Amino acid sequence: MKRYLALIIVLLCMCAQAAVVWGQATTSLHGSVTDASGATVVEAKVTLTNVATSFVRQTVTTSKGGYEFVSLLPGTYKLTVEAKG
Repeated sequence: MKRYLALIIVLLCMCAQAAVVWGQATTSLHGSVTDASGATVVEAKVTLTNVATSFVRQTVTTSKGGYEFVSLLPGTYKLTVEAKG
């Protein structure tokens, strides 16, 4: 019985350590798009590309020119904006 209890305790400790190691840090990026005169740019396509993995995420600016990307993994990104006009 003591062997099984010791085994269970060891397995629980290993699982707890694995959960700590498995955690990943994420961040978010937000901003606003304006033109040369300072006016907000509505419905502009904003593209965020992870330079190392080429993973691409896209969004469109809001009625106030804002955009947001959430749950980003740490890394180097390239941000591009495209708008009509």
